[in-house]
Amino acid sequence: MRIKRFLTVCTLAACLAIGALAQRTIPLSLEGLVRQAGVIVQGRVIATETGRDPRTGLPATWTTVEVRENFYGASSSSVRFKQYGGEVDGMVTRMPDIPRFQAGDEVILMLWPPSEETGFQSPVGLAQGVFRVWKKNNSKRVTQSLRSDRLLRTSERLLPSGLRDGSLDSDEFSRALRRLVQEVKQ
Repeated sequence: MRIKRFLTVCTLAACLAIGALAQRTIPLSLEGLVRQAGVIVQGRVIATETGRDPRTGLPATWTTVEVRENFYGASSSSVRFKQYGGEVDGMVTRMPDIPRFQAGDEVILMLWPPSEETGFQSPVGLAQGVFRVWKKNNSKRVTQSLRSDRLLRTSERLLPSGLRDGSLDSDEFSRALRRLVQEVKQ
């Protein structure tokens, strides 16, 4: 049983590592993120917890987001999703490029549908599908969680006012998302 669990963990880790490398070499456009997402929401992280996933036996982190705007696919006022990695029995397991969240974060998330086999669910393109919302002076700004503004720079058709200091106006970004959801998901 222990060998089987060890092999499962190694296989999953290898698959996630390969996926993470692919995401680094194949950047997604904003339209691509929206097209692939099963859920797109803006909200505030209200809880995170880690432990052993009872379904798979693997370390997992559950994140709960209070939905402030449902752009697409959320069926309630909160979204709870499970990602691989976390702390179990004093051992921390983390995969590169899997975003981490903490209570109080305000985010726009583009999530894959959950895996039918494992129930794991992550942002589309890993860190590419996470946008952080923050206040600057009297306005809200959005930055991509990924340490690059390439995606935001390549979305000029949708975001006419463009980037300032690597960020966008939150209202403009939300309008662009609503338009893209109508174009791509309808």
